[in-house]
Amino acid sequence: MESPGIALPEQKPADATFYRGEAQTLRFVDAAGNWTLSASWGQSRAVTLTDRWDADGRSYRLRVRLWTGPLATEAVVERVSLRLDGHAHASPATLSIATGSTGYPFDGFGANYCWGTETPVTPYMLETMKIAWSRHELKAIFWDLQRDNPAPMLTSDFERIARIQKQDTPWIISLWRLPERFYVDPNQRPMGAFGRQIAGERWPEFLDLIGSYLLHMKTHYGAEPDLFSFNEPDLGVSIGLTPEGQREAIKRIGAHLRKLGLKTKMLLGDTANPRDSHKYVLATAADAEAMQYVGAISFHSWGSGTPAQYQSWAEVAAWLNLPLIVGEAGTDPGSYRNRTYDSYAYGLKEAWQTQDLLRYARPTASLYWQFTHDYGLARVGADGVVQPTGRFWLMKHFNNLTPQKSRVITSASDQEDVAISAFAKDDELVVHVLNTGAARTASLAGLPVGDWRRVTTIEEAGLVESAARVNGAEPLALDLPARSLTTLVRLPAAK
Repeated sequence: MESPGIALPEQKPADATFYRGEAQTLRFVDAAGNWTLSASWGQSRAVTLTDRWDADGRSYRLRVRLWTGPLATEAVVERVSLRLDGHAHASPATLSIATGSTGYPFDGFGANYCWGTETPVTPYMLETMKIAWSRHELKAIFWDLQRDNPAPMLTSDFERIARIQKQDTPWIISLWRLPERFYVDPNQRPMGAFGRQIAGERWPEFLDLIGSYLLHMKTHYGAEPDLFSFNEPDLGVSIGLTPEGQREAIKRIGAHLRKLGLKTKMLLGDTANPRDSHKYVLATAADAEAMQYVGAISFHSWGSGTPAQYQSWAEVAAWLNLPLIVGEAGTDPGSYRNRTYDSYAYGLKEAWQTQDLLRYARPTASLYWQFTHDYGLARVGADGVVQPTGRFWLMKHFNNLTPQKSRVITSASDQEDVAISAFAKDDELVVHVLNTGAARTASLAGLPVGDWRRVTTIEEAGLVESAARVNGAEPLALDLPARSLTTLVRLPAAK
């Protein structure tokens, strides 16, 4: 309580009701002076404060006397106002990078363009975001009906993919669902049901379906996928495969694509989440015949994972000497239902997951879900104009400021709500610092002497530019705004 009040007791007082008095307003201030809770009412009244400890824990009880004496038919009305004021306190952050560390190779950040591609958001994202990898849906149901005369749903996909490939961007094609006749239980389950099984007698027709799709793209659009996968086959979205089933599918599909003269290799895993799902790929990893067709391994980051779970994927990739790709980078797989993804707070969670993936999973690439209307980073206004959101600016730090074909080098933070990553490529050096807490100061050690470009995004403004200068061995002093992402980009030395 404020003066002329008293300090709330730390130990049990002799009288549990340790304060009695008259007041119209009471203010409670925490010991650090950061927070003030004010309670007020219409006139001065008798009040008591009591120190309590019951089954719900310790608390202080405030009682305000509204009436004295018998109360027959009268009504007692009082208006009580409660107000909380203050500012959060954040400890200074000590950050560092090690430019001499070996690190690991990183192609860069990419995106999915699987569906929801029909709105102006998709071309807007293609124009404004750099991508190091992309992923697309193999639309088998449409192809089955239209292979002789593909309609715009297919041709627009083909044209988009061809444009991306002309930029020398590698890409993945993934299969979600098939025409009903291909399943062991055709027309017996609703559209989108999980765990559908391909009928054994349909495999020759199935191989022809996907082979003709890829050959058409190669022949007519000059586009050829680097990798093919079943989407989330461990969960069965929508085709389910056991670990052994994926192994056998990889052998059959890999051999067929090779026979057709396609460069496309198989993407092993592509699991629904990172949580101990590395075990799913081990049956294939132990089979030399299957592994000759595998070009990379993959998981999706939905729901996130622990550092140990991410590290397990990194270790399997290193053991197999294969790239690890985060095929779908995302936090909440159900947020499309109520658009809870459409907030800056959600974007901060995405950015935090990105920093975690870089630190523990050590991927070759991370592909966001998606750069389309689905989980959109931009909205289409009533006037038809595309409007970027706060999440768009956060993502642009990673996609556009991170050098492609770089190395992720060692970095460290001593604060649990500040995450850092750093990238080096020849003379290029980029550092991303994410502060999910209150505003704070920070010191960043390890930066080479020279001029730096500083780019900061907060909820109210994206990609705000300023300059920074590192003059010597002293760490660079930084002010990190609350809930912000700050990127430092080394500028070329003057010649």
